[in-house]
Amino acid sequence: MIKNRKQKTPTPFYKIYPLLLFVCTCFMCVGYAVVNSITLDIKGAAIAKSQEEVFITDVNYVSNVNANLENSKIINAYQTMLNSNITLSDTDPYSSITYSITMYNSTDYDYYFEKVDYLSDDTTYSNEDIVFEISGISSGDILNAKEYVTINLTFHYKNNILSNNNTLISYLNFKFDFFSFKVDSWGKIAKAIKNGYSSRYNLGDTKEIDLGNYGKHTVRIANISTPDECSQENFSQTACGFVIEFVDILEKTHNMNSSSTNVGGWEASEMRSFINNDIFSSLPSDLQDKIIDTKVISGHGNQDTNNFVTIDNLYLLDAKEIYGIEYNSTENASSDNAKNNERQLDYYLAQGTTPSANTNAIKQRYEKNFWWWFRTANGGSSTGFFGVGSNGVHYNFNSNNTGGISPAFRIG
Repeated sequence: MIKNRKQKTPTPFYKIYPLLLFVCTCFMCVGYAVVNSITLDIKGAAIAKSQEEVFITDVNYVSNVNANLENSKIINAYQTMLNSNITLSDTDPYSSITYSITMYNSTDYDYYFEKVDYLSDDTTYSNEDIVFEISGISSGDILNAKEYVTINLTFHYKNNILSNNNTLISYLNFKFDFFSFKVDSWGKIAKAIKNGYSSRYNLGDTKEIDLGNYGKHTVRIANISTPDECSQENFSQTACGFVIEFVDILEKTHNMNSSSTNVGGWEASEMRSFINNDIFSSLPSDLQDKIIDTKVISGHGNQDTNNFVTIDNLYLLDAKEIYGIEYNSTENASSDNAKNNERQLDYYLAQGTTPSANTNAIKQRYEKNFWWWFRTANGGSSTGFFGVGSNGVHYNFNSNNTGGISPAFRIG
């Protein structure tokens, strides 16, 4: 049940909230007419404006308990806004009246329901002793593209206690919002993921972020799914859940280590320290707050005996995560000790990326193809780490070479 806040002193007209002015302007467009269908046929002489996105198509009386039907009416309905005048019984504390409201999503995007919104003052909700509740939809429910939803709206006395005032004039806004990775805030994206709506975003969707001294860059959704293999104890989480990767290569290049060694692997590398300190701190603060820790497994070189397990905010990707299962049969894979602890990212799987079909593995720096680092050390070497050449091919590079950086991270 949605309840009213404490009633305020009546507001002078010249101080009425801007929302009320907007609501009144919208309702003036249809006069004293009620939208009856998506064709915008209305009852009354006024001409209705064309409605867009999510909007009310029908409002119908359903039932009542000793309400005053003669004085209870839906005055106007436009877009997602509803103006009503309700009169309940002045003797029955259980008096109520219910309407059904049909809403239509006219767009090609899925919207989700947030709440019924209103300003708690005398100008937009006149009586705190009459409250309302809705059924047929809950916060977070999805209204798919080109589909309808019917919501029941019931007005009744608060706590079933009679009031000296049995009339309510209200302006209600049935608030819907849509999913867009490009425009949604990081807070909204994280909330959608936590509430189980990650699939409402699309693989490959992009968003620009500003890294300050490291420039503006585009990131994209590289993974959404969490298959069963992700629950294995010794499995890297770097391609599990909601993974975001940089589309391009950072302006700043860096070596894995300043000396020619892969001892200690990714865990001990100067690169890991650089991206989890310098690069992470350059991310927008609202994004930093939403990045979750990721269990990262990386392969070792020939001077170490075990793979490395780290917990990172930012990490580099790995060959299996780009090239998929076919990578396991390549020559370089025989020196990759982490390949069986990883899976291909959904994005690259959908693009059909393999060691031979490797166009999508190519990344750019300053709009030119450039090679970039993986995190796994070459298991047949004491000096090398793997990476991607400017042609999209998997190569070994000496750890003190200066190469491209294209990090990834997870939101949750």
